[in-house]
Amino acid sequence: MLRVHDAIGQGASQREIGAALFGDDRAVRDWNDVSDSLRSRVRRLVYEAGAMARGGYRQLMRRKP
Repeated sequence: MLRVHDAIGQGASQREIGAALFGDDRAVRDWNDVSDSLRSRVRRLVYEAGAMARGGYRQLMRRKP
């Protein structure tokens, strides 16, 4: 999520983030795939990175084992 947050801050597109995280070959092959799994995964990471930046990390610190 930190890498995603940094990439968003630098203006990267979700496709560029997917290529950086999962490799150019997979991004080219799977980005427009019918299953949409790679795009969904990147969207979730973008959402979660934003949530963490808005203070969601505090909830992680409060969790009890």
